[in-house]
Amino acid sequence: MYPVVVPASAIQRFKYWDNIIKEGMLFQNELYTFINQFSPHKRLAAYEKGCELTHQQSRVCITVEESGYILWECLRK
Repeated sequence: MYPVVVPASAIQRFKYWDNIIKEGMLFQNELYTFINQFSPHKRLAAYEKGCELTHQQSRVCITVEESGYILWECLRK
């Protein structure tokens, strides 16, 4: 399995509480939590980290925007 890569305009961001305030997003009826942000020239690093997480049985989404890439992990295990 590979990470899903989508434009940031295709998601809905939100904040939620899990002992601290965290950032999440909604994409295709799935909830994701923020993992890491990568600068525009770190595209390969973002994708490699996403692949690493998918090999650990996590569902991962990478959003793309002008400021770079954001790695998200599905909240449902």
